[in-house]
Amino acid sequence: MPFPYIFTFYSYKGGVGRTMALMNVAYQLAGWGRHVLIVDMDLEAPGLSRTDEFSPSSKDVIDLLSDAMSVLDGEQATKELAKQLPPLSIYIRSVIDANLVPLAPKLGQLGRLDLIGVDVNRDHLGRLARLGLKDLSHDRLIELSRLLHHCLKAQRFPHRPFWLEEFEPSEECAYDYVLVDSRTGITEIGGLCVGPLSDRLVVVTGLNDQNIKGTREVLEEVGVLPEPRSAASPPWEEADRPELNPSLGPKPTIVVASPVPQETTITAERLKKVKATLGIEPLALSYHLLQALTETIFVREHPKLQLSLEYRELAARAMSLVRDDASTLTLEARSFIGGRAVDLALAATLRLAPCDPGVGSAFLGALTGTSDARNSELPEMRQAYALLSQQPGLESYALIHWGIRLVILAGQSNGEEGHAFFDSAYKKFERASGLQPDSFACWYNWGRAQLVQGQRRSGEAARGLYEDAQRKLTKAIQLASPLGERHLSETELAAALDASAKVSRLLGLREDALDKSLKAEKLKPGSSAFNLACIHAADGIQARMMHWLRKAVPRPSRAQMSRVSVFDPYLDDPELQAFLATLPEN
Repeated sequence: MPFPYIFTFYSYKGGVGRTMALMNVAYQLAGWGRHVLIVDMDLEAPGLSRTDEFSPSSKDVIDLLSDAMSVLDGEQATKELAKQLPPLSIYIRSVIDANLVPLAPKLGQLGRLDLIGVDVNRDHLGRLARLGLKDLSHDRLIELSRLLHHCLKAQRFPHRPFWLEEFEPSEECAYDYVLVDSRTGITEIGGLCVGPLSDRLVVVTGLNDQNIKGTREVLEEVGVLPEPRSAASPPWEEADRPELNPSLGPKPTIVVASPVPQETTITAERLKKVKATLGIEPLALSYHLLQALTETIFVREHPKLQLSLEYRELAARAMSLVRDDASTLTLEARSFIGGRAVDLALAATLRLAPCDPGVGSAFLGALTGTSDARNSELPEMRQAYALLSQQPGLESYALIHWGIRLVILAGQSNGEEGHAFFDSAYKKFERASGLQPDSFACWYNWGRAQLVQGQRRSGEAARGLYEDAQRKLTKAIQLASPLGERHLSETELAAALDASAKVSRLLGLREDALDKSLKAEKLKPGSSAFNLACIHAADGIQARMMHWLRKAVPRPSRAQMSRVSVFDPYLDDPELQAFLATLPEN
């Protein structure tokens, strides 16, 4: 099942503890880079909706329910029918940006956090009564629940990851998690939220007998039987792991005990009573005085408190129910790194990085250092290098490879978009050169990019790019040469000499081009043979042209030959035609 996953937070009594748990989990998930939508379905006492953490909206959740009931109108809920609902954006209130900033991850970026709440200033109780939910039959309530499920699953929003360039359009993105705050007790709203709407349950209970017994009765009433499954049970769906995830009838479920007073003998006994009654070990949320005074986002405002640690554990537990937690992602990434499944390893590592920046950074370094990854055309490689550029000590390396990825995109783009990618790549190279002025890779790739872009320009614009490229490549040659302070491999020096020779040829500097090409050939035979063939073709020496064409490594393609005008006078020659016939098309 793809994201988003819909979690219903449900309780018999004690809506404050449930609501506080949901809010803190939502903020922590966003702090770990996940996109979260909260839906306040506690329509009679909408505590979430009274917060000033979110911006206003034109419509609310009661409007959404009304619109959904109008669309349903006796029909069966389907994905196609859900498309008839207005866009969810008109009901959504987005978190005020400054309220999320303290939770920003060390690696990656914050997720999105939105709310579909109740507009308490619009006679919400009167509007709720006129809605007529209590008049719906059980079957129609189930269909309404199913329709809302389809609607939330299909929701997309424009998102701008930080590795996108300013000129690129936003991406269409889904939420990772939808957290539904349900009405307490046995109600039609409770049945709607626990039914087909939800993929997972978070059941919140107090520790007294009334709460524990009442929670069991409520679950039985709505069809969630507290009968834990075995490891051999069939999974709820593809992300479920029966051997690890506890479940109640049969949705994967987390049981939360809240509030839990300071550890005493009786506290331990009551927690055992919860497990005996519901069949699942509860996660305990400690009591804190602030819970009685204000609706505090503990994970943001008091991150070191014990209760904050427990909220983070609850968030991680929720993620584990859909194989999205740091432990699972670490195991998945490790199993793929070193193999050829670069896409799978990268997908797991990119989700892991905001949750565990230390391990995420190490895995990204290992992944991007493999030849399979460097040669991969996966678009996520740009994201990997962008993430690594946030890590001290790795910025220059990551910026250079980020720039190389942008040059690749430039080559795949047309017109001004291609030139915009070139310009963005140069900014990455410039930042890298400031951090590491003696980096051969930076100056070489910067010069190579300007050479390629120059071939797309004409006149003075092209000449200016070639001259800039020559300066960058000269710097690279100095760094790579045996006389330089940092002697690199002969292959690197040969590559820089060949690129510089090509620039010289395009600038009309024949002798310099010939000299550098011959030096490159001596270092690595075949590396500059094509350049030498171009020089001799321009000189009208066909025999030398053919000699060097046959030595070129890699062999040119027919498409590459057709783009070089110096070969045009020889196209009718039988010897060149026979050679062209042996070449690949592209």
